[in-house]
Amino acid sequence: MDFAELMKKEDWKEMTCIQLRKDFRLSGNVEPNLDSSDMSRVLTDMISAIELAKSKKASRDSLNYCIDIPQLLNPDNLMPEDLARMFLIRCFQKVWTRRHYESMH
Repeated sequence: MDFAELMKKEDWKEMTCIQLRKDFRLSGNVEPNLDSSDMSRVLTDMISAIELAKSKKASRDSLNYCIDIPQLLNPDNLMPEDLARMFLIRCFQKVWTRRHYESMH
């Protein structure tokens, strides 16, 4: 299954939102309140949280590191919605990888 199909499933949406909150918290940023039942609201709340993190370079850099955004990619050049989608997809990838390899054991 691909990203779009899996993100229609409640458990995948919830696990991705949990990972997003965890990465915000671990980076020292304000943890956004994400309701996985409304993904458009998740993106809106993430945009707000990202904008808050961008106000301080150290917070922004720490968040990019925790979410594992490549340094060569300059997030400042992206529109906030595109950056929020990238964060969402990257956290989904973390969840997918974890579940894939846990199922092998």
